[in-house]
Amino acid sequence: MNLQQQLFKAWRVQKKVLRIHKEKQNLRSVIEKLTDEYKELLHREENLSQAIASCIAKEEDLDAHVVQYAADLARTQEQMNFGTLNFDIGTEQAQALEEKIDALEEEYFTFVEQRESQEKEIFVTQQKIKLRVRSIQEAQQAEQNKLPDLDAQEEKHEEQLEDLLSRVPLANQTHFEDLRFQHSNLVAHLRDSFCGACGTKQPLKIVGDLMRTTAIHVCRNCKAFCIAP
Repeated sequence: MNLQQQLFKAWRVQKKVLRIHKEKQNLRSVIEKLTDEYKELLHREENLSQAIASCIAKEEDLDAHVVQYAADLARTQEQMNFGTLNFDIGTEQAQALEEKIDALEEEYFTFVEQRESQEKEIFVTQQKIKLRVRSIQEAQQAEQNKLPDLDAQEEKHEEQLEDLLSRVPLANQTHFEDLRFQHSNLVAHLRDSFCGACGTKQPLKIVGDLMRTTAIHVCRNCKAFCIAP
């Protein structure tokens, strides 16, 4: 196996390593996505809980004021009945108190409706939280089930790669190692006289050498290894 074939085979093995890395990342990405959604739902639940608590506090405050105004109204009516309060003045006071009670009750029921809506929403949010927890657990289990096999495959391919690269010059081996996780097409066949990775035209002398010998060439533009087609 000549140098060009050696590097091309090494790149084929590296692509298997990259596929394994991608599969591992996909497994991890699913967990991370679900975890982010879970955190957002927890944050939403906390905000809703605070909003509900605020509504309850306002309802209690409004209810206390209604009770107080209702007591004032009863006292005013009692004073009017016993003649200890001028009728006209008492009527005016009673009317003012009734208006306040009506306004407070209207505001009270507005908060009740708001709270009930928030309670429905928090119930739905809590159900979603339970589902996310289950989904995270299932995704974690899937990752645990698949990782041993993926790790074993990766170790096997890394051993193959190490063996293949041990047979190429050190400079080429170092270049391969430096770029094997960054380059999308590290070992590319020439296309006519153009780099198969980036499409840059290569010097004719180098093209001739690649075609006639087992030499390799590194594209000056994208740093890929150019080999004969």
